[in-house]
Amino acid sequence: MLADFGFTRVTTISVRISSEEQGTASFMAPELLLPEKFGLDKGVPSNEGDFYVLGTTVYQVLTGKWPFYPTREAAVVLAVISGERPPKPDNA
Repeated sequence: MLADFGFTRVTTISVRISSEEQGTASFMAPELLLPEKFGLDKGVPSNEGDFYVLGTTVYQVLTGKWPFYPTREAAVVLAVISGERPPKPDNA
C-alpha cells in the first residue's frame, strides 16, 4: 500500500511550496513545484503526479538513495521543473 507522505515530518529535506502545498522536493511532481508552468493556478494532486511519485519511490528502493542525491533541495526543484530526471542507476 502506498500513501501520500507529503504531510509527514522529514528531518533532512523538506520544502514548503505555499501555505497549502508541502512535500519533499525530490519526490514531488513538477506540476506541484511550479503549477504556473503547466497552466495551473495552484498545484493539485493528479493521477499523473501520483505516477511520478511512484517512479521516484521505486528509484529510491532500487538505488538506496533519494532521487537526485546528493543535490541540494533548491537545485532539485530547479532540475525537476526544467525537465531533468534522476540519472539512470549504473546497475539498471
